[in-house]
Amino acid sequence: MESYLHNLCKYSRKSGIECSVVCLNKCPQGTGELKAHETIDGIKVERISYIDLGIYKFAPGVLKKVLNSGADILHIHGIGFFSDFLSLTKPIHKKPIVLSTHGGIFHTKAHSRLKDFYFNNWEKMIARNFDVVAACSKNDYALFKKISKNIVLIENGMDYKFFSGAKNRAKPNTFIYVGRISKNKRVDNIIGAIAILRRKFPNVKLTIAGEDFEHLLPNLKKMVNEKNLQKNVQFAVGKFSPEEIRAFYASSEFFVSASQYEGFGISAIEAMASGCVPILNNIDSFSDFIKRSGAGFIVNFENPEKAAKAMLDAIALGRKQKEKLRANGKKFAREFDWNEKVKEFRKIYSSVRAFSRAD
Repeated sequence: MESYLHNLCKYSRKSGIECSVVCLNKCPQGTGELKAHETIDGIKVERISYIDLGIYKFAPGVLKKVLNSGADILHIHGIGFFSDFLSLTKPIHKKPIVLSTHGGIFHTKAHSRLKDFYFNNWEKMIARNFDVVAACSKNDYALFKKISKNIVLIENGMDYKFFSGAKNRAKPNTFIYVGRISKNKRVDNIIGAIAILRRKFPNVKLTIAGEDFEHLLPNLKKMVNEKNLQKNVQFAVGKFSPEEIRAFYASSEFFVSASQYEGFGISAIEAMASGCVPILNNIDSFSDFIKRSGAGFIVNFENPEKAAKAMLDAIALGRKQKEKLRANGKKFAREFDWNEKVKEFRKIYSSVRAFSRAD
């Protein structure tokens, strides 16, 4: 979400929309506080303290920031305390609210009953004060349509020119996963498929690149060692720059994701723009990507034999077939360019601002 918000603000500023950011002063896995005030690419960022209640971050100081901001519109990203509190205090700050969904709270199955109750009851009431709900994916649109009538679909954006400009240096039989290393991403299922694939292709390579958000790396490395995959699987762990991420994509033939849930799945789109052929888990958002793009493969990564078979089929494709898939992927990825997405948000901002003034 952080990179999404950074890009939305950056491209909004280019189009003449002035914007600033208020967020919490700690990262989920961070140990220290971040700067209270900072300017990033011309974007004013203010960070506030909060009381950590686990799955809920209590930060009432956001209201003071909103009242002093001079903003015409509040654009809230994700649901939680900020969306709840600023909806309830709308009679005080009197600003129209746009909510971007980002998968809601359903990225994992943890606390599922509590999440269902919160979303279908409390959030349904809170959503009455959202002027527009901007669903980030078709999956989110179907989900949030249950609690709001003021919903539009604006799928996530990416810097198409940047990623499509990658110089492809991919070697044969190379796979890349880029994203958070967390339980719902099921990186272990990718490793399991690679172990089977190696029987046919001993030189197969998998790179796993991302931040270890849930301290899963020791167990994943143990799995690699137990399956004797030290020469086949490498980890690149950390927070990477856009240039580094683009280089990861450019170094691989195929992008793989075994994720169990995606609010959208922007890494797959970035990978397509960079020229990777995607091999994705059988979930709604990924299935939609492949159906619309004709660019890759959908497989059930819960079944390592079937996943390995799909990866084998991808490797076995001829050069022209791979080029066709890459061309399809690039054409599809162009639809998500940030310049186009900002135009969609401008329409929303204009409409809610006009409606607010009419009131």
